Amino acid sequence: MKKINLIVTLIVAMALIATTTVFASAATVKINKKSLSLYAGKTSTIKVLNASKKVIWTSSKKTVATVKSTGKASAKITAKKAGTTTITGKIGKKKYTCKVTVKYATGSRQKPADPTKGITIKTSDGTMYFKVNKICSGAEAESWYKTLDPDSWRFHQEYDAESFVGKKLVGIEYEVKAKSGYEDVSLSGLSIINSYGLYNGNCNASLPSMDGLTMSDELGYQTAADVELYNGGSATMYEFILAPEDLTSFSNYIYNSAYKQYWVKYTF
Repeated sequence: MKKINLIVTLIVAMALIATTTVFASAATVKINKKSLSLYAGKTSTIKVLNASKKVIWTSSKKTVATVKSTGKASAKITAKKAGTTTITGKIGKKKYTCKVTVKYATGSRQKPADPTKGITIKTSDGTMYFKVNKICSGAEAESWYKTLDPDSWRFHQEYDAESFVGKKLVGIEYEVKAKSGYEDVSLSGLSIINSYGLYNGNCNASLPSMDGLTMSDELGYQTAADVELYNGGSATMYEFILAPEDLTSFSNYIYNSAYKQYWVKYTF
């Protein structure tokens, strides 16, 4: 009898061990990302782990981000524009979700950089840095220009007065540095700002060419056309532009080392 009880006990124990092994080996089905943040134009992958069947993917807002299957359980998310959307992976009646937040990168058309905060850009020739220390318009800009270069101001008023009709003066002072590179090719101030290549404040329409006021060479002031810096060089740069009276901002772009446009917005 004892022998029979021992055999029964062993059988029960083995059954329990087998059951435990089965439960331990049953991996949890879950999505690998519960939330995700992307810049517009960027992509990311997502996957339902341990899925035994094909996953059907959907996006609640396709205008914000789209999702496309890349395998039985994986997919690629493509960010479109700023906002939030929910990416859902469905297996039968079971749903697995990921909240995706899309933002615009600084320097994009939708979020141009603020030059008063300082900007560093790596270009194909080197790394530049510039910061707007002062920007103003109208009477304040005229008074500033007159203080800096009274002789040039008198010249413009005497011989170029018609250029001021229907326009307001915008004055900008920069700190500019060629931080690295620029060994064979110089950093030109015109690559930072050029009054003949400006856009509106929304970065979506070019503006008519604008005249810039020159400054006296004897006083040592450098405008964008004067600045040519090599590795380690720096300068204080001035730019005075005659803009339409109703203009309150303008923008331009600089090509970075990936030959992509980096947008900058000037508000005055």
